[in-house]
Amino acid sequence: SISFLFGQDVVDAIVAIVNDDIITISDYMTEHDTIYDLLRSQFQGEEFTKQYEKEKEGLLERMIIERLLIQESIRQDIRSTADIEGQIRSMVDGIKKQYNIGTDEEFKRMMAQQGINYDNWMAQQEKTIIQQALIFSEVGRSIAIDETDVVNYYDLHPEEFTILPTYKLKGIYISSEDKSEPEAQAKMEEVDEKLAAGEELESLASQYSEGPEKESQGDIGTYKKGDMDKNLE
Repeated sequence: SISFLFGQDVVDAIVAIVNDDIITISDYMTEHDTIYDLLRSQFQGEEFTKQYEKEKEGLLERMIIERLLIQESIRQDIRSTADIEGQIRSMVDGIKKQYNIGTDEEFKRMMAQQGINYDNWMAQQEKTIIQQALIFSEVGRSIAIDETDVVNYYDLHPEEFTILPTYKLKGIYISSEDKSEPEAQAKMEEVDEKLAAGEELESLASQYSEGPEKESQGDIGTYKKGDMDKNLE
């Protein structure tokens, strides 16, 4: 049975009751924030607004369906028969390999740079995997969800399974404000020659750069795909 309760004057109001389970405002906002972060990392401007409004519109209904599926997975003890932790580990390792990420800490930092809450994202992946395990199980077929629904979900929600690559930019800034153009050009050529000879950019930035990169050893910052000029990407 499903009930909806809005406007309850309590600290964490109940917005829906799903059998013996409840969905609270904080549950709803956690799910909302996860989707918001994922969409923000994928879209900008009007496209972000369009995608956000579409996802937000059916959020509570999807949460109710998720709770029903989770309840069924508990009843069928899906977690003990499906290697949930192993599947999550394989998924994370696959993403790390795809984007040349060495450690879990680096993976978490990359997600944070994109504004994605790591714990919320992991919780969402766990729910998705449990639902998949239920759907593909022998008992899962009895609740009339076929493989096409799963494929369609992936097709309609690619942002939930995609992390944009990030780029770490380094450079050396040579100013022509206090020198002639030929002098600035000569200095740039000198830096190019030393780079070609194998000297480290970080060391040369500390020595030659005339901008803030001098103190940061050439570090300009980290940017995700879509933030930079297409020629740089």
